[in-house]
Amino acid sequence: MEDIRLNGFTLRAAAVIPCGDAYLFVREKGSEAFYTVGGAVHFGESTEEAVIREAFEETGMMMQIQHLLFVQERFYRYQNAEKHELCFYYLMETPEKPMRMKTDRENERLVYLSKEDLAVKKIIPAVLADTLLAEGKPFFHLITHE
Repeated sequence: MEDIRLNGFTLRAAAVIPCGDAYLFVREKGSEAFYTVGGAVHFGESTEEAVIREAFEETGMMMQIQHLLFVQERFYRYQNAEKHELCFYYLMETPEKPMRMKTDRENERLVYLSKEDLAVKKIIPAVLADTLLAEGKPFFHLITHE
């Protein structure tokens, strides 16, 4: 299926995966930033279907959704091009068994970050760390211009 991308616009679904007092993040080789498991939504696919598919593709585990955490409409610049991303962040159920620690991409690794790590590491988007540290925060729609 084809991703929903058009002239710098991307519809994305992201999985926030808890494990005890930590959360699973992706780190690209050579980068200081950490981001969630997830990716582009395919045409005809719901964001819920996409996040389950992406979680499986990147971790090798089938997971269920707990609930929608927030929606971020993000405007940013990447590789000298203006980007507009609409991303649905879902809190997933904790996997029952350990996951592989490598995604389906050669240059990415999965890492667990504790709540203490969230306060000091570079998390993309930054509001995700704040949201996870402020447990019980209600659902919200966020618009950021970076």
